[in-house]
Amino acid sequence: MAFVTAEDWATTVIRLCLGGDALLGIALAAFAPRLRPGAPDQVTRMVRLTALVAALWAACLALAWPPSVPFYQLAAAISGFVALVLVLVLVRLLLRLPPVLTAEESVRDLLTGALSRSGLIQGYRQLPSTTPVSVALIDVNGLKLMNDVQGHNTGDLFLHSIAQALMSALPAGSLIGRWGGDEFVTLTPYTSSEIVMDTLKAALRDTPGARPGLPAFAFGVTETHTPEPLERSIAVADERMYTFKQRQREVQVMQGSGVGPESLDEFARQLDLLSTPDELLPLGLSLSLQFVGFEAAAYYGRIDGSFRLLNFSGSSELRDLHGQLQTHLNNGQGTTGEAVTTRQTTWSADYQNDPRSVPEWREAGLKSVLTTPVYDATRLVGVLCLTSFNTWHAVTPQRRYLLERLAQRIGYSLERTRMHDSDPWHPSEERGQT
Repeated sequence: MAFVTAEDWATTVIRLCLGGDALLGIALAAFAPRLRPGAPDQVTRMVRLTALVAALWAACLALAWPPSVPFYQLAAAISGFVALVLVLVLVRLLLRLPPVLTAEESVRDLLTGALSRSGLIQGYRQLPSTTPVSVALIDVNGLKLMNDVQGHNTGDLFLHSIAQALMSALPAGSLIGRWGGDEFVTLTPYTSSEIVMDTLKAALRDTPGARPGLPAFAFGVTETHTPEPLERSIAVADERMYTFKQRQREVQVMQGSGVGPESLDEFARQLDLLSTPDELLPLGLSLSLQFVGFEAAAYYGRIDGSFRLLNFSGSSELRDLHGQLQTHLNNGQGTTGEAVTTRQTTWSADYQNDPRSVPEWREAGLKSVLTTPVYDATRLVGVLCLTSFNTWHAVTPQRRYLLERLAQRIGYSLERTRMHDSDPWHPSEERGQT
């Protein structure tokens, strides 16, 4: 009866390992493109060639095992193991390659769904020669300030909404591309500039702006023929767009709707022009909502030692809810009450899951809140509060700066009023102690 020796077992195991190595290398060589679709061709070719060489070497070793000379046996075993490790490393590297854009994705702006700049140029070049094309440059109003104050997620959603509005409004066959951060360029073949202008004006009327009273975008339109340089037409459209933007601002002034601040510094300068609480509170709360994007703004004055809702900007339903907040302020509860006890700005971007939240406001659906105290000299005299119930907002440093600047101006105006007379806006802690 023949016995299987340990050496025979070792030979069988080594052959099986080398055979598996060969099959794995062949499989990798065959299916490498499917492991990472869209990977550069040169990378895929390198992986396939290396895997195939390793597979052939492992197959030769498996068929010729064991070598007759012990030294070669050891060297062959080491080289076979190295080949197996090499194949596994190649598989890992291929899977860890960063995502590569497909041909379709390379000509698309992933954020808005419009064409990318290169995709738009490519589309223009593919139009038949002497094709008449209306070229429009669209500049989005208020995007930078929206990004700074309300966060880039809000700005991205707004930019996407503009792109969708343009796609819905313009005629079939139009090419719509994102030209820059807040600029779009549209190409409409076989259509006059007058028709394109009328279409964009209609889209502008139907598209909400970055804040109330501010048009969503401005545009300029010109005409060209392929293969004239596209950049020249865009320069002309850009010039007309700035003329249109200036006309938008002039119309706002003539209608008395006012032109909202374009930056936080301009917001601060507008506040500096207001001197009394009666002027500051209504306008300041309204401007805060326009900038920050929350749904309600409230000012609670401290009168006779307790807080009362003195001024509010928002819907009547939310005003009733904010009337209930007075209790939490007086008791130092929740994030709003914490602003009173710590005398610092407090906030919560996710109120529902905040351990400082109170049940009444969670049940009301409060999602984000920002609160800051108001001082007359060194005395706490009031609290400003911004709330959002429909969606969550990141409480950025710019949002906090805006509300703190408003609180500073209100406190300064209250101090000036107190120095001249006993204005009812000025709370008196001393009266509460007598």
